[in-house]
Amino acid sequence: MVESRQKSIQLIEVGANAGIVIVALLCIVIGIKSYWGRGYSRTHNIPIGTQLNLHGINWGTQPKSIILALSTNCHFCTESAPFYRDLVAKCASEHIRTIAVFPQSAPEAISYLTGEQVKVDEIKEAPLDTIRVAGTPTLILVDGHGKVQAAWIGKLSAEQQNQVFARL
Repeated sequence: MVESRQKSIQLIEVGANAGIVIVALLCIVIGIKSYWGRGYSRTHNIPIGTQLNLHGINWGTQPKSIILALSTNCHFCTESAPFYRDLVAKCASEHIRTIAVFPQSAPEAISYLTGEQVKVDEIKEAPLDTIRVAGTPTLILVDGHGKVQAAWIGKLSAEQQNQVFARL
């Protein structure tokens, strides 16, 4: 009787330990998915029509501006650099101002953009939440009054990149 009771206790312990391991693995998978998935899909949206206030920017100098909210340590930003090169070239031909906003210092931002061969019109150092950006990369199309016309968040698919070009 004692032996069967000990076996029952051992089975319960093994079952409890297995349950703990399964729950821990599920938590790890969910954590990794939410961390790595942020570059492709974010729930934070920048409402269309929102007025952006970026220190030192006079929106009225151009009918349109596109903001590239980037970070020097964002691998999705680096992976998107070929698209940004094409984008700033298209913007230059369409007389659309390009502004790169970084949370890092201006010298770091300049070095990063130079290394990626992305030549924007202006570089600003600012906390990204001042322009309602929750993460990088984010693109924001702004009119001549500083109002958001469109926004694209995360690493963009080829279809989304075409949408950006179509909105210019």
